[in-house]
Amino acid sequence: MKNCCFATTTVVNGHGEAIVTEIGMSTKVGKIAKLIMSNEAPETPIQRKLSEVGKVLGFSCIVICMVIFCIGILKRIPIIEMFMTSIGLGVAAIPEGLPAVVTIMLSIGVTKMAKKNIIIRKLPAVETLGSSTVICSDKTGTLTQNKMKVTRIENVNSTDKKFTLTLATMCTDCNIEIENGRKSASRRSN
Repeated sequence: MKNCCFATTTVVNGHGEAIVTEIGMSTKVGKIAKLIMSNEAPETPIQRKLSEVGKVLGFSCIVICMVIFCIGILKRIPIIEMFMTSIGLGVAAIPEGLPAVVTIMLSIGVTKMAKKNIIIRKLPAVETLGSSTVICSDKTGTLTQNKMKVTRIENVNSTDKKFTLTLATMCTDCNIEIENGRKSASRRSN
């Protein structure tokens, strides 16, 4: 997506012309808004695992209940009695405390994080964060003050480095002044 500007793009300086290709909820920002408005949160890894465990347990219970029912019939135990026994075993085999145990463990995680001044609004976020392998973050100054600073240019040859610096100087609005061998930068007045 070269040479594109998006809805809510802020232009500080310069000239430009644009052709509108999408409007409303079809824009990139509109698609993001649509995702935010949808109430369906994606399943966390623990929810997926619990779902898998539930399916395995459910299938296992049905198979075991059928086997016990068949054994009872072969031993000439009344059908009603075997049916009730099988249903009772099936109900007893379902772990009713599993959701409570998971919730307790997640709340312990939230408590530990709160002691380190980390606030979590939703319990599944703790579990999702725990299964993360890469966390990308930006330094505070860029987010809160809208200030960026290049400190080092790496892995480029000298021609690319000069080109990068040329581009950087073209998109700035400051003056570099050298007095008594000391460099200083000041904002250019319009």
